[in-house]
Parts: sequence; C-alpha cells; structure tokens
Amino acid sequence: MTPEEFDRIKQAEKEHLRKLNKLKQVHRELERQKKVTDAVTDMTSSMQEKLDVHSDMMDKIGTESALNEARLEMALESSDQADLVAQEMKDEQTLAKEKAKELVRQMKSGSDLDLDEPTPDHKAGPSRSASKDSDQPDAESDDKELPEKTIGRMKP
Repeated sequence: MTPEEFDRIKQAEKEHLRKLNKLKQVHRELERQKKVTDAVTDMTSSMQEKLDVHSDMMDKIGTESALNEARLEMALESSDQADLVAQEMKDEQTLAKEKAKELVRQMKSGSDLDLDEPTPDHKAGPSRSASKDSDQPDAESDDKELPEKTIGRMKP
C-alpha cells in the first residue's frame, strides 16, 4: 500500500467517523426531544385528567348543593306551614279560653244578680243555689245571711 492510498483510506475513514459521530449526536438529540415531548404529553394528559375529574366533582357538588337547597326550601316551607298551623291552633285556644272566661263572667254575673236581688220574705222566689235545697225552713234562711257565692249545697 502506498502512502497516498493510506492517506486516502485514512481520510475516508475519518470522514466516515465524523458522519457516524454526527449521526450519533443527531440520534441523541432526537431521543432527548422525544423524552421531553413524552414528558410534556404525560403532563398535559395528567392535567387534562385532573381537570376532567375536577369538572366531574364540581358538577357533582353543584347537583348535591341544588338538591340540598331544594330540601332546605321544602323544610323551611313545611316549617312555615307548621308555624302557621301552630299559630292558628294557639289562636283557636286563646279564643276558646276567652269564650270560656266570658262565659264564666256571665255565669258569675248571672248568679250574683240572683243573690243580690232579694225577694220579698224569700218565699216568692228563692235564689238559684237555695232553690235546689228547699228542704230548709224559711225561718232559718231569714236568720242567717247567705254568702254571696256558694258552691254546692248550703248547710244550716
């Protein structure tokens, strides 16, 4: 082999090694780019999944809060209705108590009038409380003063 052939082969081999190194470098750069692209893709897909999960949760929370709000409104309405019914019952009870008090007042005033109005000689018309016990002689009733109000029978 001549030195010129040797130089030519040597130059060709150097050129071949340079091309090989350049290809290896390009290959490494492409691998690096692929890794970065995969990492970005993974990040975006995981972020999209998280956003989807977040959206689903927000929809679920919105639905639950709407249901709870509707339940609360129904409970408040029923509470208001219960309050109205309770108020009506209270008003009815108050009205019944007032009627009972008025009736008691009328009964008292009616019995007071009968006791306060003396009849001549107590023979013409005894009072209501004395009319039920007419077993007592008229002389005894003249001697004793009758109480203004009595409950039950009067004893001598």
